[in-house]
Amino acid sequence: MRARPLLRWFGFFAGAAGATWALAGGTGRAETPPAQASVPLSATSQCSDGPGAPPADPSKVTRVAAGAAGSAGAEGTAEVKEPSLDEPATPGGPDRVLLEGGIFAGISGRFDDPPGLAMTRRAGLALGGSVFVWPSRLLAFGVQYGHVDLSRSETTGAAQTFFTIDHQAHSLLAEARVTPIRFGPVGLFASIGGGFAWQEVGLRGAAISVGGSPGGAFSCNAGSGAEFAFRGALGMKARVGRAVALVLDASFLGYRLSADVLDGCAPGAGTAQTLMVRGGLTYDLDITGVAR
Repeated sequence: MRARPLLRWFGFFAGAAGATWALAGGTGRAETPPAQASVPLSATSQCSDGPGAPPADPSKVTRVAAGAAGSAGAEGTAEVKEPSLDEPATPGGPDRVLLEGGIFAGISGRFDDPPGLAMTRRAGLALGGSVFVWPSRLLAFGVQYGHVDLSRSETTGAAQTFFTIDHQAHSLLAEARVTPIRFGPVGLFASIGGGFAWQEVGLRGAAISVGGSPGGAFSCNAGSGAEFAFRGALGMKARVGRAVALVLDASFLGYRLSADVLDGCAPGAGTAQTLMVRGGLTYDLDITGVAR
């Protein structure tokens, strides 16, 4: 009779102990957070955490093609070409003030005859230089020096004395130049000027001994003072560099020189009309900061 109550109390305590153990074991285990879904990222994805992450609104993300980025970098490092000296320093700005120095060489031909002897050479070498100031692209003012072999005259026919006379002319002219037409780096100009001229004469000859009179060679040189010359020309100036230009022109150059015998040597060239074709190089300096 007494055994049944004991079994009941034993079962009660066993159930309570099991429940207590179950509760203790559940609270002692660490809770494992639920796995979050992972989003696969490609090598080109812009979805990343930290600095540089895209904005929340994808429409505000600016994408730049690799080729465009390379072109932008190349343009940023490209050298900026300076404008030609014939152009204003800034677009729409005033014209530059240029100082031009030049040298030239060409051929001069005389088409009238000197007094006295027969002319045997009408063409000769022409050399010179010039300095011009360009206050604008249209106008220039300056001076130029020129040396020209005008002509040669000789005795003709049978004679006991033979000689030749060479005439040379120098000129220093003030000149104005206008350039109304331009085609890119090429400008077409017209110029006119006048100034001083002087001449040199050289005589060379020989005398034949006849009837006991002595023979032999003789020579002399003489020059004149300042006289007058004038010049008109048409030409072109073409840029071959930022400051260097090629100049070609054709001109008429008239000399008003004396035909009298100079210093007892030989007669002068007299009035001489010449045509000249020449070419040369010029170099320009930008003096805008000094002139204005």
